[in-house]
Amino acid sequence: TYSSNDTDNEFQDGTVNSVTGAESKAYNASVGLNYTIFNGFNRQNTFKRLKESYNLTELQARQIIENTLTTLFLAYYEVGRLTENETTQKETLSISKNRLKRAVYSFEYGQNTKLDVLNAEVDVNNDSITYLGVKRQLANAKRDLNVVLGRNVNTSIDVSTDVTYAIDLNLMDVLAKAKANNATLLQSKKNIELRQLDIKINKAGW
Repeated sequence: TYSSNDTDNEFQDGTVNSVTGAESKAYNASVGLNYTIFNGFNRQNTFKRLKESYNLTELQARQIIENTLTTLFLAYYEVGRLTENETTQKETLSISKNRLKRAVYSFEYGQNTKLDVLNAEVDVNNDSITYLGVKRQLANAKRDLNVVLGRNVNTSIDVSTDVTYAIDLNLMDVLAKAKANNATLLQSKKNIELRQLDIKINKAGW
C-alpha cells in the first residue's frame, strides 16, 4: 500500500510546520490453509452408501435372472404335466372306443339296448373333445416354452416327465434358507441400510 500526503501541523505557539509529499509504504502477505479434520464421518458414510448401492443393483440383477428362471421352470413343467395328461387322455379315449365297440356288439346280439350304445357314443365324443383340448393346450405350452428359451415358437420340443422328489426336506430349514436368500427380502433390507446411511450423512453437518 503506497500513499503520498501533504500535511500542515499548527502548534500552540502559532508555529506551522508544513510537510509536502510525505510518503508511506506498507506491505502485507498471508498464506491460508483450511482442512476439515473431522466431518462427522460424512466421507466414510458416503463411501459405504455407494458400496451398498452397488450391492443393491447386484440383487436387482439377480432377481431378474431368478424371475426368468422361474418362468422357464414353470413353462417346462407345464409342458411335462400336459404331456402326461395327453397320454392319460389318449388311453381314456381308447378305452371309450373299445367300450363303444362292445356296446355295439352286445346290441347286435341282443344283450344291450340302443340306449347303452348311445351312452357309449356320448362318452367317446366327450373324451375326444377333452383329448383335442389337451392337445391344443400342450401345443400352446410348447410354444410358450420356446418363447422363454428365445427360440422359434414352432421348434419341436419334448420334455422328460420323470421327476425325482427330494424326500429329505425339512420345512424349517427350507423356510430359513428362503428368508436368507430371497432376493426381494434382501433388497428391502438393503434399502433400509441405505436409508440409515442417508440419515447419518445428513446428520454429519451437526
